[in-house]
Amino acid sequence: MYRCDKCGYKTKNQAYLNKHSLLHKNASEVTMYKCCKCEFKTRDKSNFKRHSLVHKKASQVTMHKCCKCEFKTKHKGSLKTHSLVHMKASEVTMYKMLTKHQKFLKSHSLLHKKASEVTMYKCCKCEFKTKHKSGLKTHSLVL
Repeated sequence: MYRCDKCGYKTKNQAYLNKHSLLHKNASEVTMYKCCKCEFKTRDKSNFKRHSLVHKKASQVTMHKCCKCEFKTKHKGSLKTHSLVHMKASEVTMYKMLTKHQKFLKSHSLLHKKASEVTMYKCCKCEFKTKHKSGLKTHSLVL
């Protein structure tokens, strides 16, 4: 187990600890990746690469498509999260026991709530609406 000597963070992966350690350094001590198209900046190169997709059209990047519905995304990880929608309740329960990514389950739980019980995010250009803020962001990238 690798542990951060500045806080309680611990991980089994040395690379994750190295990435985490950037949080404890001043901006002047690390390379900051800055987007030339917006105000976004980060200490993490992979976050910067992921962010850069926001400014690209769907035709300029590889789109990851769901084989069970019309969903498509620029982010491979988003497709994996989306796939939970197509699982049976028993499969989701199994996933819940196996996953460390509780945010996926929180997101998935919104599927079982009525629109009146949650915040709905609406597109300003069409009739699209969703329970997921990230879904609206993805939708706007596809337009």
